[in-house]
Amino acid sequence: YIIIVLLNLFSASWAANMDSLMNELERILLLKDTYHQQKLQYILGLKQTMHVAANPEKQFQLYLQIEEQYESFNYDSAFHYAIKLYQLGRQTGDPGKIAISKIKVGFVLLSSGLFKEAIDTLQSIDTSRMDKQLRCRYYATLARAYYDLADYNKDGYYSEQYLQWGNYYQTKACELADRTTSEYWMLEGLKLMKIRQYQDAKRVFLYAIQHFSLDDHALAIATSSLAYVCLQMHETDMAMEMLIKAAIADIKSSTKETVALRNLSQLLYEKGDVKTAYRYIKIALDDASYYNARHRKIEIASILPIIEGEKLNTVERQKKIITGYAIAISLLSIIAIT
Repeated sequence: YIIIVLLNLFSASWAANMDSLMNELERILLLKDTYHQQKLQYILGLKQTMHVAANPEKQFQLYLQIEEQYESFNYDSAFHYAIKLYQLGRQTGDPGKIAISKIKVGFVLLSSGLFKEAIDTLQSIDTSRMDKQLRCRYYATLARAYYDLADYNKDGYYSEQYLQWGNYYQTKACELADRTTSEYWMLEGLKLMKIRQYQDAKRVFLYAIQHFSLDDHALAIATSSLAYVCLQMHETDMAMEMLIKAAIADIKSSTKETVALRNLSQLLYEKGDVKTAYRYIKIALDDASYYNARHRKIEIASILPIIEGEKLNTVERQKKIITGYAIAISLLSIIAIT
């Protein structure tokens, strides 16, 4: 009896927490355009300082800041500034700047689903003169390219090869990362996730979330990754909680190249909340279109018709119920009159 009471209390507490999180997500969604405009204004402020960047060093750092603001916000602008960064790096002749700029170009390309171009760009980089931190970033970016290619390809033969390459480069990145930083724990968590050690991956992502002050973008990545791990472990409730938190963080950081809201909509659909699922998947599609993420649009397109179809079926069922009620009321009225 005590166990039943405790389970009921836990269930009620979880439901209240989920309601609170969903309410917060709805509140943040109402502010989505505000966060978007704030991002644009911040970028505009950076661009307006271009005239005071008198030397190549300052110009490079400014281009780098602008590119990083665009990275998960808008592909065309991110690519434009990554190329300008590369051109400036070439002008300086600094191997470090050239390497940083080519890593940035590679990251932007993979974020848009141009995997071959991304891998070709990254593999053309000379790593011999990189410092430890830059080599870590390089291997992590190369690993991400292979991981994303494996996810996109979904082929039993080639995907496994891409996954192995991703694991190889991710291991090298982890070996170079500083264990006292959140970067190490995020890299380690991703590695464990990809080699399917889900319990360990869950522990590592939770450690990163609980022990470091992650900015909104990093928090979104951590919670979204943890949600994936929880789904593989059939811990759907925790996965949904993490996806809501990831979606909130994505909106607050005005991230357009994202998967949290799409995955959340799929979970809501599976739980029967078709109306909310449809609304969220449409927002996710708008974001992917704004960023111009080819693979994200394809992923959304694979589930949008299913949710859309169910929504139409729900509307049709509701119409039939209303029609049935109307007929019944009309018959009762006729009987009452006669």
